[in-house]
Amino acid sequence: MRRGKHGEAFKFLVKARREDGLEGEAQTRLEWELGRCWVKLGYIENAIESYENALPDSHEDALYPWQAGAYEELAALYETGEEALRCCRNAARLRERFELPEDENTVSLFRNIADMLWDDGEEDEARVWYNKEMAVRDRLLPEEVDALGKQLIEQGKALMENKQYEQAVKEFTKALDILVPFIGMLHSRVIAILNNLAEVYTQIALQHIQNDIAEYHRFMFLTVDCFEKALEAKNRLFHDCMSTAHTHRNLGEALDRCSSLDISTIGEVNGLVVSVKENDRAILVRAIPHLKVALQIIHKNADENMVMIADTRRKLGNVFCGLGNYEEAIAELREACSYYQKAQVDSELALTYSFLANTYLKMQNYTEGLNWYFMAWQLLGKLEFSGMADHVFDRIKRTYRETAQARERQKPFEEWLREKQAEADAHGGAEAG
Repeated sequence: MRRGKHGEAFKFLVKARREDGLEGEAQTRLEWELGRCWVKLGYIENAIESYENALPDSHEDALYPWQAGAYEELAALYETGEEALRCCRNAARLRERFELPEDENTVSLFRNIADMLWDDGEEDEARVWYNKEMAVRDRLLPEEVDALGKQLIEQGKALMENKQYEQAVKEFTKALDILVPFIGMLHSRVIAILNNLAEVYTQIALQHIQNDIAEYHRFMFLTVDCFEKALEAKNRLFHDCMSTAHTHRNLGEALDRCSSLDISTIGEVNGLVVSVKENDRAILVRAIPHLKVALQIIHKNADENMVMIADTRRKLGNVFCGLGNYEEAIAELREACSYYQKAQVDSELALTYSFLANTYLKMQNYTEGLNWYFMAWQLLGKLEFSGMADHVFDRIKRTYRETAQARERQKPFEEWLREKQAEADAHGGAEAG
């Protein structure tokens, strides 16, 4: 098997090791070169032995800059596991100690260390190395690429503000195409672009919601894809920060929107009867853990954002409602009401009352459904949101009449409304007292 130039080099190196009595750096370099020859000849175990002879166990005992590269080569032979991680760490420390020039090998080395730590569950230490990788990539980024990327991002933002969403997509996509080959996907700038793209895709989707359901879903799934990629990068770069909570919540909301169309109100679309598909339920189920993780992160934050908690709990309640888990939906929506009350955001509180009403009606609990609609109507009236108040009042009146036959006792709507107003006035007076 020892043929050609590798075989000749191998014989020369073996002879040198046996006869020349080399010491110090010459001896260690000889072992390193011998290890390389073993690799070329396919004898990996022999190669590892020679590399180990050329390298100390710890980077602190290494004496020569070239040993950094030798550690990297040995790590590649181990591929995974503790020995590979040890070699990569030694290589990284030697690069720092000898102030070796940064290059693509530095990037790959830091990424390998981070990936191995991440796979071992050492997420905090892995994030340190992912951020080291990102810093090196920034320093290696050519100035002209950096400038062009920034220009495309700014143009995309301007187009987005002007609601020129299709053109904004093109600018953000160009920015990714230019930057990613240099800075990779695990980078804060890429995360920002993905978040912008997700927002743009959502706006395009909403433009199609009334007339093209297929396009609506296509763009919402593009939104989901952007948030998933952004979240993968955020999880590896940053600890549980509020920005990560926002992305979890946004992803949960996007998944909900992918399947949250009220099919009963759509009827026929372009001559085709729309029906609920089984995969809609699976999509909703995917939203739940993201919304729950968002809540966990927010609650861990020293300065809890009550509005964000309320928004997230309301979204979680709507997802549970869509899945038919009405008791869980009601629990989350009531919690959302509590936080909106604490934050004194009455407009959102009124909207949540309406969601509670809808949930109770789906349970065929018409009394509670009407009660919550009534509370929403009253609150909107106090806020002087006349248009929204009129809409809710129409819902109350229509719901009352449509469900009258399902109740044991039936009375005219006007009489029922007077009784509810009297109850509300009495309750308000008692609170004032």
